[in-house]
Amino acid sequence: MFNQISRLHRDLTIKDLSSILHVEYQAAYNVFQELLEELRKLTDAPRVTVRKALRGKAPLPISVDEYRSYLLKRAIGYTLIDYAVSAPRPNITHFCAVNFISASTVSRRAKRIEDFLDHYHVKLRLRPLSLQGDEMHIRLMLQAMYWQAHHGTFWPFEAVIPEKLVQMYGLKKRDPNPIARLKDCLFIGICSVRVGLRNRLDESAYLELITDILEKAQLPWSGNTNAVSLTEAAFMESYRAAQISFAPEMTTTDAAMTVDLAVLTNPVTQCVSRVIQVAIQQWYPQINRQQRHNLLRLASGVAIFGDCLPYDHLLQLAKPIHPDVAAAIAAALLTLPEGGIYAAFRKHCQELSVLVIAVLGETAMVDQGKHDIKIELQVAPEEFGYRQLKAFLSALPWIEISPNQPDLRIVSERYRPVRHADTGPKEFQWFEDALSTKTYRGKLLEVLTTLRD
Repeated sequence: MFNQISRLHRDLTIKDLSSILHVEYQAAYNVFQELLEELRKLTDAPRVTVRKALRGKAPLPISVDEYRSYLLKRAIGYTLIDYAVSAPRPNITHFCAVNFISASTVSRRAKRIEDFLDHYHVKLRLRPLSLQGDEMHIRLMLQAMYWQAHHGTFWPFEAVIPEKLVQMYGLKKRDPNPIARLKDCLFIGICSVRVGLRNRLDESAYLELITDILEKAQLPWSGNTNAVSLTEAAFMESYRAAQISFAPEMTTTDAAMTVDLAVLTNPVTQCVSRVIQVAIQQWYPQINRQQRHNLLRLASGVAIFGDCLPYDHLLQLAKPIHPDVAAAIAAALLTLPEGGIYAAFRKHCQELSVLVIAVLGETAMVDQGKHDIKIELQVAPEEFGYRQLKAFLSALPWIEISPNQPDLRIVSERYRPVRHADTGPKEFQWFEDALSTKTYRGKLLEVLTTLRD
């Protein structure tokens, strides 16, 4: 609810909120009252002032990211992992005493985060309190947890000073993008904490390859700082170089880009990239420089983390996919050598085919065939979120936006030029910035796929 209030920030009634969130009026009223009271306590502001801000008549006292950070720092699951990572000698008895909670309650609450940990092949052991799994996977999990929790609004480590990391690793020069810099700093902070508590990286043939490449290239990379081992430095460089970028222009400095390319253009990533490009040539006859770099980044990320694919957000963006392209990519990946570094590419060929399409983008495809269903938009172009709605629908290859004999009308309550009889095409309600709501996206996709079937 606070996310929607923050995005729209206009005079919203409880009825408006219940419609936006697809919940009953009473449920929306109860949540609003709880939110009002919680923000009052958090900001120490008068109730009337907070209520005025939530109604869109004054600036909001805190951001969505700050509120999310506040909530998660109070959650037992987050607190338990954070304590297990940061404490020199983590102990479940001490944790229970500090947080005024019983061991049985901690054990019960810990089960709620098992799915999250399982995704990264990590286990939380309570006695002795520790994280079990491949060290690279543990760090990837921590990066996801801390970033999703705080989005750079809070620094979670007392033992590491972020300003010193920025200076030591030259993060300002590496990428002027402040968000990328925050994420880089967080990941280096995680690595520093783990190394400081003697959690070493497991042996990796791919990291040995990257370390050898960077040493021979004599580039200004993290290994020159002498702050960590060469293997640790190679891991940090590999992780940063593997981050997919859809920016129109590269924002990294020339020196940083040289390091990235040295990491990315190794025999493994080049082999995988060539195999994929040959397989998709029929649909993607021309791939630009950025798309080639992203294929290398994708291959690098899989080579580092193996079974733990670090691109969840892309898997969500790429569905539904073009089946012929996906099949060609999966078949091509199965031609890679068996075992060793290439094992993960063969094992996850289906997921990787989805990721490749997400990386390249549907708009670059040719010969996609006919559209299956037609959608008519009765939404004013000036409405907030209209462009996102149109882009969302255009990204689905089996949808055509057309007013001629549509299968579905997406209709705004604020802009309805024509009233249609009940016997016409099915209608789906639209409100401003609706796609920012997860439940709305899910319902819309459900309706679209049902119509297609």
